[in-house]
Amino acid sequence: MADQPSNPYTFFGITTFGKVEHIPVEQDWTADVGVLGVPFDLGTGYRSGARFGPKAIRDISVRYRIGGPKPGFWDLRTGKHKAACRIVDLGDVVTAPLDWSQCFDNITRDVGRILAKGAFPVVLGGDHSITYPVMRAFEKYEPVTIVHFDAHTDYREQVLGVRFGHGSAMRRCSELSCVTNVCSIGIRSLRTI
Repeated sequence: MADQPSNPYTFFGITTFGKVEHIPVEQDWTADVGVLGVPFDLGTGYRSGARFGPKAIRDISVRYRIGGPKPGFWDLRTGKHKAACRIVDLGDVVTAPLDWSQCFDNITRDVGRILAKGAFPVVLGGDHSITYPVMRAFEKYEPVTIVHFDAHTDYREQVLGVRFGHGSAMRRCSELSCVTNVCSIGIRSLRTI
């Protein structure tokens, strides 16, 4: 089930998010939170490289190790170990270079697998365009409100003829039946054309 025995050290072994257990998303698992990487940046037109985000986030997360024999954290105020939810790292979505449609389908499928287990998905991206296929996975469930932290609305109808890019992710999400509201925080420009 696990790729390696739990160890108290952070800088060797397989790098998972916070050194939690790695279980491929398609296998049988139970957890409260499923961490899923999406190494994808086909939705951005200017700066590629967001595909390296999941690896970079995992690499730095080992400094704040949350896995191991005792899940949870040490509470400085009470001087006690406090239990927390069970988190597993489910690896990365398989992304097919240059085939964004297949990538989007794979993202929706894998986030759907997390939701089907009753777990909360934490998605490590990738560019902003992955928000749309992530939210598509919620269509079978209760309506949701998106809280969007960004300097831009990402609400353009299209950018250079592309409707599913990083500049239109919130617009595409707002068209989904499961999305009731989009609340954007930190906006510094209002270009939506």
